Amino acid sequence: DQRRFVFARRAHRRPMIRSIVLMCLLPAAAVAESPTPTLPLGVKVLFASNEDIDHWDGDRDHWSAEDGVIVGQWSGDDSRSGASSLVYRGQDDSPATFDHFELTAQLKITGGGGVAIDYRRLPSDWDKEASGYRAVIDFSNRYAGTVEALGDRGRLAQRGRSVTFDQSGNRSSRRFGDAVELGRGVHPGQWNDYRIVADRDRLEHYINESLVCRVIDGAAGSSTDAGVVALSLLPGADVTLRVKNIVIRPLP
Repeated sequence: DQRRFVFARRAHRRPMIRSIVLMCLLPAAAVAESPTPTLPLGVKVLFASNEDIDHWDGDRDHWSAEDGVIVGQWSGDDSRSGASSLVYRGQDDSPATFDHFELTAQLKITGGGGVAIDYRRLPSDWDKEASGYRAVIDFSNRYAGTVEALGDRGRLAQRGRSVTFDQSGNRSSRRFGDAVELGRGVHPGQWNDYRIVADRDRLEHYINESLVCRVIDGAAGSSTDAGVVALSLLPGADVTLRVKNIVIRPLP
């Protein structure tokens, strides 16, 4: 009886062992793939592959996509008086607008000119003068990280400064870092991580995870609460901008 019990137990184990062996011998394609992870609610990938360029509007003489990278090129001989912009439209007919968010991207700039990431920009037309905000990046590394206002307000804060505008538009400023030292963390001609935080009236620019500029814009009638995202080539010297992995995350 004891021998029959041992034999039965071993026989019971054989199918399980055989199943394990067969699974090990199966080709990888025969094993069910894990489901593709989904993005957190509200997170949008604005650009990750060449096909995503179809969701952006701009002058194709200046803008293209190659090898999963947006490429913008400006010639110093260009007769345009204003910037050439590539505006994120999204998948709908009406342009996608964003209010409170964190935007991350990787950028590389070559040549002697300047470029920018525009945000909360209005109107959305890429060839018209706009209002909103701009994060500037220049190859000379003099202004990289500064906050500018589109329109007639101009530069709101230099690198290493935290600037506050009250409801009347009065400006106060304090220094939180050395502009030259912060500039050493920016690498023209190489890939840099750029992060923009637009949280209500608080605007912060980070380059390679270092805070380089902050603006609290409480100016009534001048600040912009929501708008589109765009990339811009600034008029001047020759410049080539490469951008990849553009992701925007909503803030509560």
